[in-house]
Amino acid sequence: MNRREPCRFFRAAALLLLLPLTGMAQRGPIEPIVVTGGKPSETLVNIPELGGDFTVFVEVTVAADGSVKEATVTRSSDNEQADAVAISFIKEKKFLPALDDDAQPVEAKAWGRVDVMTKTRMKQLKAFMKPPDIPREIERVRKLTCKDFNWEIDRLRNQGGSTDLGHEIMPWLSLRVYMLDKKLPKGVEDKYLEKWPQALAEAETMCQATPGKLYLKDTLVLILDSLAPNH
Repeated sequence: MNRREPCRFFRAAALLLLLPLTGMAQRGPIEPIVVTGGKPSETLVNIPELGGDFTVFVEVTVAADGSVKEATVTRSSDNEQADAVAISFIKEKKFLPALDDDAQPVEAKAWGRVDVMTKTRMKQLKAFMKPPDIPREIERVRKLTCKDFNWEIDRLRNQGGSTDLGHEIMPWLSLRVYMLDKKLPKGVEDKYLEKWPQALAEAETMCQATPGKLYLKDTLVLILDSLAPNH
């Protein structure tokens, strides 16, 4: 997923922020998560001359260990080579496995699309996976304790090998929730975005010292409030 892609989904879900959801576990359930940071694509290096741009819709079976067990085309681009490139590319992607209510890894499906762009000299491959159920994920993030937050950050860093924690779904969503809750004008958003990596690192440190507190309400809000223009 492109690092800017989540923002469009989150803004579209802004009106659903306060939907009441009950009975959610602190760490689960969690759908399979594609990791934004990763190795360069070997498929891109070897992409054939296709003479056009194509979009291929895919279904991915993510095993309990996070590996791509299977990937299939759900809607063809009508170009067999482009379809094959898309499948090879999505199989390279790093996923964190789904978790059940007890935070145990389980096999699950993920859906998305791959854009195969070959018209220009600089060929591109981009994967856009369907985001998690946004209202449910928002409620889950609101309930995360510091202990659970650090557990998920460690999972992204160590199991997922993420090199861009700030733009992974869970951390990025928590920033968007803060901005929407505070009804921040667009003119000040850039300040928060600029300081976001630092704020996330500070939240991780604070949460290590206070594992029983809530990550969002008791920790991240305090940190981000200190970045407000009137401070």
